[in-house]
Amino acid sequence: MSENNNQAKKNRTSRSEKAGVSFPVGRIDRKLRERRYAKRFGEQASVYMTAVLEYLVAEVVECAGFEAKEEKKARITPRHLQLAVYKDMELHDLLSKITIARGGVYPHIQTVLLPKKAPIPIPTPVPIPTPVPTSTLEINEDQPTDN
Repeated sequence: MSENNNQAKKNRTSRSEKAGVSFPVGRIDRKLRERRYAKRFGEQASVYMTAVLEYLVAEVVECAGFEAKEEKKARITPRHLQLAVYKDMELHDLLSKITIARGGVYPHIQTVLLPKKAPIPIPTPVPIPTPVPTSTLEINEDQPTDN
């Protein structure tokens, strides 16, 4: 009889393995039932929820990894998570109301606080004197000449 028990234990596969996800389906199922989000759940509700959570975590960690790499760091910090959520439009829409501890603030300076740029003066063209024909020159005889 103990051989049958050992054989049965070897053949057990978790719902996470069956679904092909890394997150624990059984734990998500238990938490859904404990928190009483609904009176009844379908059998695949926790599997679907687990897959969605795993996808979201992978997306956030991927974007945060790019932020860490951009700063030439090997470790993802809460600041990298905050910047990743801020820069990705879809994640920003989803997670706009959350606060990430030690994440800092979004890099933004209001335009009112920026120094005003002085307008660039446009150089006025210098008038070029036009040569006057000598035949139309009138010499005033009353004025002494420099000869």
